Amino acid sequence: MFLVSGLNMALKWNAQTPMQRKIMMIDNYLKLDFLKSLFETFFNDDFSIIEYIVAQDPIKVTDEKILALWKILERRYPAEIKELKLILAKYKRPSLFGGKTLTTEAEAFLNSQNEVLINAFKYAVAHLFIMADINFEGNYILNPVGYLTVGGPAEKTFNQIRELALGVLKDIAELIFERDVIYKDNIRLIVDTKLNVPVPYNGYFRKFGTDKYELAEVTYENDRGLDFYDEQEKLKADMEYIYKIIPREQYWEFWQDYRSRYFDLKVRYRAAYQLEQDF
Repeated sequence: MFLVSGLNMALKWNAQTPMQRKIMMIDNYLKLDFLKSLFETFFNDDFSIIEYIVAQDPIKVTDEKILALWKILERRYPAEIKELKLILAKYKRPSLFGGKTLTTEAEAFLNSQNEVLINAFKYAVAHLFIMADINFEGNYILNPVGYLTVGGPAEKTFNQIRELALGVLKDIAELIFERDVIYKDNIRLIVDTKLNVPVPYNGYFRKFGTDKYELAEVTYENDRGLDFYDEQEKLKADMEYIYKIIPREQYWEFWQDYRSRYFDLKVRYRAAYQLEQDF
């Protein structure tokens, strides 16, 4: 099993300062360490091996070529891309797209060259490389039978873009990227039944005020207890899904046991990266 991080894209498109880069890198390593500890504790014999990977191939392609591919898709599949473009815009500016019809402001954002929206297009296309559809030598391409990627309903959008783009690139990838390309005929699994949906990998944010959001999750930083989820209707189902796999008491014990390791690692990473400011 591969647990793949998109850290390189975050560093490339979202980090504006050296401090932001350091914080993103430390956060990424803390998350991977938590997952490694979780799998070693509860699923030690379920997989022959688990690899924790930061995808390398997306940073081998220039932004210009990724956006050029997006433009090719717009021309070849105008109806499909128009619909997918609207979904990506909703992800980035949900407050603009709440009504049944598009407002003037929503139309303007959808047709703009806003950096936030452009980055969403790049991120969507980059899933070709993160999910190992298109591989360059030196990435995680040694599996001879390809890969299966698993996601919830939101992943459908990226899967549609992956499929459209892969169809185009099978004819012209070597010309666009000017290097040999390894193709994988990957399987894509979407779990979308209401009763058996894996928890999302993005945190749940709650809006307060006009345009402010807070993370409505339990973290080691906010010191909430896991029983917080028992009163949160939108999140309770996610935790119940986990408890079906890991008994509640065992997960709670693991969560508490890992706490000291989390703060110890955070201090060590801050020292190693010479990051004086807390985060």
